Amino acid sequence: MIDFENNYIVNNLNPDFDLSRYYHRDLLASDWQTIMLNSKIDNEGLIKWNDKIQLYNWMKENDISSPPIVYYSNENHKVSDVIKSLDKNKSYVIKPSHLSLSRYIFKWKDDNVYQIVRPTMDNMAIRDEVVNDDNHPLRIWPWVSPYERIDSLMKQAWNTLDDEDWPRYYSPPGVIIEECVETRTEFQILCIWGVIVFASINYVNHELYQTGQYNLKIDDDENIIDGVEHLPKWWEEAWDMCKPILNKSRPDQIRLDFMYHDNQVYLNEFTWNPGCDFTQRNQTLSPQAYTLLTDGYEYILGGKRPRVKLSI
Repeated sequence: MIDFENNYIVNNLNPDFDLSRYYHRDLLASDWQTIMLNSKIDNEGLIKWNDKIQLYNWMKENDISSPPIVYYSNENHKVSDVIKSLDKNKSYVIKPSHLSLSRYIFKWKDDNVYQIVRPTMDNMAIRDEVVNDDNHPLRIWPWVSPYERIDSLMKQAWNTLDDEDWPRYYSPPGVIIEECVETRTEFQILCIWGVIVFASINYVNHELYQTGQYNLKIDDDENIIDGVEHLPKWWEEAWDMCKPILNKSRPDQIRLDFMYHDNQVYLNEFTWNPGCDFTQRNQTLSPQAYTLLTDGYEYILGGKRPRVKLSI
């Protein structure tokens, strides 16, 4: 049982993340996930946490290691002129700042456009196009230059609304360019009230594990009890970064995704509504994860369900 009386986050919950008006003592983690996906959770403060540009600026302001971003804009989708000014010896990732599920994420290398799809999102590929392969640039619209092609793709992304949840739907459109990390190992850590309840590793082009995902098993004391051999060498640094990040943001739940580039661990993603399997068949979740969010709100509210009119 978590000691909520001495839990910093539950006693200092950021109002941006406060979902106490949805509390019911019988809610499980999967029920909370349904509420987040299907309800009009009109916490305006949540919008900025789902906008990667605002999040990047927040990380800089709070001295948190951030992605190797070289350009961003909420004003214009066109990136071709920016690309022409960048170091041609490097590769770059070009992506929207407001969309989820790895949509419209592309790689720019050797004056050409390639499609990037994460290992868990291969169904999101542009139809009939090869993904995660530097030997096969995009073939769509073969009559235009790669510069025109990437501008057109970013225009599509700019005009696409994210319907995954309410905050993402209202996030302002934007575009980001960052240095490409060719061999990517992403360490994802899910925290509820500052307590680590789930962790996984995503590999792309790994020398041993190739491309795929591995879920670690976590116990109620935040110990990794299965899958330690899959952890990257820098995992402890990422693990230790969680507490200061959580204390500065103070969310009820969040998934922190870490990566490593240029000898530095950095926070790559900050996901309020994580795409996690919260059903009890998921044996890699910490056992307390199923009820922990409800337990925290029960402590905040003293076990009393608020009487409010909800927009569902």
